[in-house]
Amino acid sequence: MLESSQLYQKFLKLFYSPVESNVAVALEIAKGHELPQIKKLLDDYLNAAKNLYDPNLEESKAEHICKLNQPILDLNLQYLYAFPAETCLLTHLKELRLDHNKLTFLPEELENLYQLERLSLYGNSLDELPEGLGKLENLYDISLEHNEFEILPEALRGLLQLRILSLESNFVVELPSWIGELKQLEYLNFSYNDLRVLPSSIGGLESLENLNLRHNPIREIPEEIMYLKNLKWLDIDQQHLSKASLAHLEKLSWVDITLL
Repeated sequence: MLESSQLYQKFLKLFYSPVESNVAVALEIAKGHELPQIKKLLDDYLNAAKNLYDPNLEESKAEHICKLNQPILDLNLQYLYAFPAETCLLTHLKELRLDHNKLTFLPEELENLYQLERLSLYGNSLDELPEGLGKLENLYDISLEHNEFEILPEALRGLLQLRILSLESNFVVELPSWIGELKQLEYLNFSYNDLRVLPSSIGGLESLENLNLRHNPIREIPEEIMYLKNLKWLDIDQQHLSKASLAHLEKLSWVDITLL
C-alpha cells in the first residue's frame, strides 16, 4: 500500500493533468482517502469551477478540473467586476485572457501565476497594477489597451523579459526614465495617449523593432532615438524628428510621420 506522501504525489500528478481521463483517476483516488490536503485542493477547484463555469456544481467533476488545467484560460467578455481569486490557484497557466470585462484592480496574489507568459487585459477600467505582477519572470507579452492608466505602472519595471507591451488608448502623459531598462522589448505601443515628451532613456531599448506613438501631442523626440538600431517600424505624429536621427536607424523599413 502506498504511504500517504506517495499517494498524495501520485494524486497531484494525475489531478493537475490537462487530460480528463487522468483527472478522473485522481478523483477515484480521492474517494478512498481522507487526506486533508486532497480535500482542500478539491474544495478550491470546486469553488473555482463554480465561479468560472457553473454556480450550481455540488462536487468537483473531471471535465471542469481538466478545463481549469489547460495552459490557456479565456475569460474574455464575462462582465467580471472583480478578478476571480480562484484563478491564482492555477499556477500552471501560460496565458490568461481577461479582455472586455469591468475590472478596476488586480490582486497581489497574481504573483502566484509564476509560469504566466501572456496576459491580456484589453478593455477594462484599470489604472494601476499590483506590485506582485513584477515578479512574473516569464511574462513576455502584456496587453493593457483601452484602460485608464495615467502613468506607467511601476510593476512593469520588474518584467525584464517583456518583449511586447501595449497601452494603446489610455491617458498616459509621460514615460518614466526606467522604460529604458526593459532591454528585451521588441514591440512598444503607446498610440492614442497624451504623451508630450519622451525620456532620453528610450534610446536604451536596444531590441526594439516596432514603435507606435501615433496620436500623441509629442512636442519633440529625443536624439537618443538614433540608438534604436533594430527599429524597423515607426509610427508617430509630430514634426520634430530630424532626418539625421532617421539616418541612424539603419534597419528602419517603414515610417509614418504625420505633421500636427
